[in-house]
Amino acid sequence: MSRIYRIGDAARKVGLHPQTIRRYEKMGVLVPLRDSSGQRIFDDQLSGGKDGKDNDGSKN
Repeated sequence: MSRIYRIGDAARKVGLHPQTIRRYEKMGVLVPLRDSSGQRIFDDQLSGGKDGKDNDGSKN
């Protein structure tokens, strides 16, 4: 089962600032889900951390 992350936790997971995540959303690069209160939520499919690798180990 996938873990759910709010924007701050998701940003830390991939080594980005939350504002960068928001910018990527505006650009259409990311499309987060929304919870019942409208907050952005992300799951384990969010990839591309500081090491430059996707979750499957390939270079992004």
